Amino acid sequence: MRSKTKKPLVSLIIPSLDDAELIRENIYPLLSEDSAEVLVVEAGRSFPKIPGVCVLRSPRANRAFQMNLGAQRAKGELLIFLHADTFISPLALHLIYDVLQSRPDCVGGAFRFALESGSWKARLVEAGVRLRESLFGLPYGDQALFVWKSVFDEVGGYPDVPLLEDVLLVEKIKKEGRLLSFTAQAMTSPRRWEESGYLKTTLANWATMIRWKRGASMDELMKLRKRLLEP
Repeated sequence: MRSKTKKPLVSLIIPSLDDAELIRENIYPLLSEDSAEVLVVEAGRSFPKIPGVCVLRSPRANRAFQMNLGAQRAKGELLIFLHADTFISPLALHLIYDVLQSRPDCVGGAFRFALESGSWKARLVEAGVRLRESLFGLPYGDQALFVWKSVFDEVGGYPDVPLLEDVLLVEKIKKEGRLLSFTAQAMTSPRRWEESGYLKTTLANWATMIRWKRGASMDELMKLRKRLLEP
């Protein structure tokens, strides 16, 4: 086991907007890994003190801004960007680091998307995500994107946009090397799909991707998503 006083190998960066309860559930298993550090970037009211968690205050509730802020403070060689409602196993941290070390052609990648639901609708969404990855080669942020910090810094981090920041980052790092499709799951809460509807959310995601591929502006994409996800 590595000592806490030594530089961590992995930095887990979690943007938050009053998501303390969700994050608390997901990070406790990760805190047992002394080769990793956990940074929560809070843009909401407050975040409770949790031993082993570094909390940074963000002046903006913008996920791209928050993750860039966390990356600036990160000490690890490998950055993993984790959404508040997503869980990854602590056993995967060493494995992913070692796999990337053995694959110099790979500069980053993503976990396998999974929804924490027994519904057949969740299985269809997961299949749709795998299809999207095979067609476009673009994982989303809820798959726990990871990248070497040196590469992240080289490409300038996340673009400061309100939407598709994860896709745009992936496009940049793909120019530096290959992406690793990691087999371990990033288990995500189904709350967004259940609130807006599985079909509606999936169609909104696909429509956004297709319109972006066809050159739609960020304003156009924001209006499109708002219209498609309206109750």
